[in-house]
Amino acid sequence: MPKKKNYNQLFRTIYIPVTIIFIIAYYSFSSLLTPAQITPFFSIFLIFYFITIISIYFVYKKISNYLSSIQDITNDILKSKNDGNISLPYILQQVETIVEKLTYNNKKLSKRTEGFNTIIESIGEIIWIQDKRGLIKLYNQSFCKITNCRKPKDQYFWNVMMKRELEQFVDEIHKNPCNKLSEIEFDNKCYLCSSSFVPLTNEIVFILHDVTELQQLKIMKRDFILNVSHELRTPLTSIKGFLETMEDDLSSENKYYIEVIKRNTDRLIHIVNDLLELTKIEHLQNLQLEKIDIVELISNTVTLFEASAKSKNLKIEFEHEENLPKISADYFKLEQVFINLIDNAIKYTDIGTIKIAVELKDQMIIQISDTGRGIPEKHIPRLFERFYVVDKSRSRKLGGTGLGLSIVKHIINLHEGEISVNSKIAEGTTFTVKLWVDKKYEK
Repeated sequence: MPKKKNYNQLFRTIYIPVTIIFIIAYYSFSSLLTPAQITPFFSIFLIFYFITIISIYFVYKKISNYLSSIQDITNDILKSKNDGNISLPYILQQVETIVEKLTYNNKKLSKRTEGFNTIIESIGEIIWIQDKRGLIKLYNQSFCKITNCRKPKDQYFWNVMMKRELEQFVDEIHKNPCNKLSEIEFDNKCYLCSSSFVPLTNEIVFILHDVTELQQLKIMKRDFILNVSHELRTPLTSIKGFLETMEDDLSSENKYYIEVIKRNTDRLIHIVNDLLELTKIEHLQNLQLEKIDIVELISNTVTLFEASAKSKNLKIEFEHEENLPKISADYFKLEQVFINLIDNAIKYTDIGTIKIAVELKDQMIIQISDTGRGIPEKHIPRLFERFYVVDKSRSRKLGGTGLGLSIVKHIINLHEGEISVNSKIAEGTTFTVKLWVDKKYEK
């Protein structure tokens, strides 16, 4: 019989897969929530997680105690045999005790199993578990509805599910068991599909969450922004044109008011243009890939800012390694990234130098540093949010829209790269961009 410490090891082997499943489930559903909803969702999720773990712990503790008592009885029998004091009535009594404990334990496990099945049935999402052969071992009624099969247990998944798109997803996971999250469309609905591999039992847990309404809301939001932006851009351009025409015929006193109107009109036009660009990047997610010389791209971008840097007595330094390889990327989108970053560095630096450095490690690393006032640490986590600005009065004065860094973040994400910020007050800010050298992006 195993020793008690082995049951602790058994608990750990179950605790780890349960934790992994909870983590996958959390990230699957939190991606569908707004920032305001994440905090209460995380609290509820954490409470549910701890309740589950504690329940598992006490169940196995109880089982361990029963098995330990059985082990003690067995040891007593063996000890009695060795001492020569064993008798048939004594053996029958001990066997009866073992049977009683096993029966009681079996009833407890049955109740736990029934409770678990009830929980699975009450979940609205489509859930099923299949083994390494593809046989369905557990399912809920939502799964029965989409398969039109009343009793799919111990049947092959491919015999009960006739949805080509879902079959391809399950096939891929079946051949290479792993944890994966993907969006799939069938029957005019959109599902967020997740798979969780459980090494302990060699089974795969599949969950389908219907996100059709969320997708429709995203489309409505995109269309609304695009339509409003287009409708605003035309009259704003007309207003600016008429203001420029009127400017020549006004006295110097009235020209001041025209300048104020023009400045705010330009700011509105910038906001509309940035909003249109951000919406296209978020929803179209297409890249025009080509081989790019990153040094040449940045050099051309720096040339655009030489005049504005000179007007503020700022120096732009560009350092790079020699013979850097070309990267596969979208030239115009990357150019937009560096235009935004260099423009920000110049805008928010009054004295000093703008340094740009390119080096090759595992990835192509581009750093853009300034000697400006820096960014308070509390603002850094929200820096890439749309319309978020650190200093609203200064940003308004400089014509910032609060969308530039959000555009930058989305473009880097499209390239499967990384962008990070390091800043110290009164010392300056450094933006670090990491891009893959030889990467094929599948969108």
